[in-house]
Amino acid sequence: MAMQGAARQRLLVRLLDAAGVTSTGLLFAAACGASTTHDGPAVSGAGGGGNANSPGGGPILTAGSINLPPDIGGGPAASVPFLQTWCLPPLQASGGAAGMEAAGGVVGLAGENSSAGAGEPGGAGELNAGRGAGGNPGVAVSCPTREEASTQIENRGGLSCTEVQAVVSGPVLEAGQCCYDMLTTTSGCYVGRAFLVEDGFLKSTVRQGGDWSYGPSPSVSNLDQKTRQALAEAWAKDGLFEHASVATFARFAIQLLSVGAPARLLHETLAAGRDEIRHAELCFALASAYAGQPLEADCFPIGDQLKVDRSLPEIVTETVVEGCIGETLAAMQAAAQLELASDPAVVAALASTIEDESRHAELAWRVVAWAIRSGGSEVRAAAARAFAGFRPPSPPRIDLDEVSLESFAAHGRLTPEHARAVALDALDRVVRPCAAALLERHVMSESVAYA
Repeated sequence: MAMQGAARQRLLVRLLDAAGVTSTGLLFAAACGASTTHDGPAVSGAGGGGNANSPGGGPILTAGSINLPPDIGGGPAASVPFLQTWCLPPLQASGGAAGMEAAGGVVGLAGENSSAGAGEPGGAGELNAGRGAGGNPGVAVSCPTREEASTQIENRGGLSCTEVQAVVSGPVLEAGQCCYDMLTTTSGCYVGRAFLVEDGFLKSTVRQGGDWSYGPSPSVSNLDQKTRQALAEAWAKDGLFEHASVATFARFAIQLLSVGAPARLLHETLAAGRDEIRHAELCFALASAYAGQPLEADCFPIGDQLKVDRSLPEIVTETVVEGCIGETLAAMQAAAQLELASDPAVVAALASTIEDESRHAELAWRVVAWAIRSGGSEVRAAAARAFAGFRPPSPPRIDLDEVSLESFAAHGRLTPEHARAVALDALDRVVRPCAAALLERHVMSESVAYA
């Protein structure tokens, strides 16, 4: 833990400098473990303390001992629940089942991404939570329950940034799939810089191939199969997030150009994109070694999501969540991973990643500071709302039964509870003091300007 404390203090110094503020008092408070919140307890253990305003656990950003500006004390969450249709394969299907009432096709689903069936909504019979489709009385299915579906959606591939708030309707059968309308939120991946879009985030999927794998190989001879599988999945998921970060920085560069950002910020942004390519290669090299086969990212599902016509407040909001928070937490979690890791290949990969992620976090804070200077109170208010609205997600559910946790840590992986505890600690001792100092400094600048 001593290494993490030193890493935290070094990062805090760098980020304060990047934001254009330096405060001996803030550094002393962070080094001594003082909480920067007023109504939430200091972080302790995996779950954080929580309070009535922070259902995800842990304290929220509130006015406290470091005199946060008044408009940072509340505001909407950065990740707002939205209605989305999710479809899963049925548990089973059988022909000739009795007791199914035939009726008018697939039940129509709510939401802009859904489509109604040929018949009138509500006309299909139910059997084991499934519904008849297409007016065929001879086919029955069994769908996951709403609770089971929620768990599957949150655990896609073992780790997801999606949290299900409520299942509004379903299941209904559409094109052979069990579909549900769910209110979901997306936040807090903490790995790389997620490619955020209006309804969540984008990342690729894993496929066989070695074009995105380059780096040292870990020793796997003493690992059991369950542990190797868990390590392969964990590092492959990190690789996908790093892969998505390449697209994020490419989009960010275009956005910065569109608002007239200084050339030095573009230099750093394009360099960060190249860093993320290397991070993805390192992750997939590790994942491939644990899996025993070459793994890489498939095509990035960009579709029509490359939006660059953003205003300065919108760009700042995105930068706060993706960069000031996401990259800062990623750097601190990598430091926690490095403290436990012992495999030489993993240690080398993490050591490189920590420095890069720290620079990426500095870039984000530098961009926000420049944007506030350029855009004034409107941009500052957008940044304040983004900092105040961020809510860390609950720990993802990862099956670590029969996995050697000692080997898991030695190969650079944290349990979900440990990773979240590190994130909460970094929010409390790095992100919040930096945000408060940055925003307070610009309040003072505006006061002087209008005096």
